[in-house]
Amino acid sequence: METDALSRFLRQNWARVKTGFRPEKPTVAQFEEHLVIRAVNGITILVAAFFLVGSMITFYFVKNEVAKLVLIALFTTAFSGCIGVITSARRAEIFAATAAYAAVLVVFVSSGLQIHRCHWSPVVRIVLVQAG
Repeated sequence: METDALSRFLRQNWARVKTGFRPEKPTVAQFEEHLVIRAVNGITILVAAFFLVGSMITFYFVKNEVAKLVLIALFTTAFSGCIGVITSARRAEIFAATAAYAAVLVVFVSSGLQIHRCHWSPVVRIVLVQAG
């Protein structure tokens, strides 16, 4: 059974309450574990997609360099917080994941990834001409 904060939250708030002899004092809280696991997995997938794709789309449209630096800080902070809530990772693991994520963002922003300005190598041009 997962012990992360998101799983605990869903278990505590998603429970169906069954009552004992007195309806005003519930005695049993019940939930289906496989539904909690599915919900946590779905939320994790959506959060991961948001942080990877959402940050790339945001940086594509932002042209101001200072704004990009602020966005790197905001995305990295939010990523760190989400990793702390969604997983049961230790502090060192959260720090390593956050550093890796920040490095990816910095590389993405510094490279610009402007495909329309890309200089294709002669080999790639030959392959593209022959394929077309």
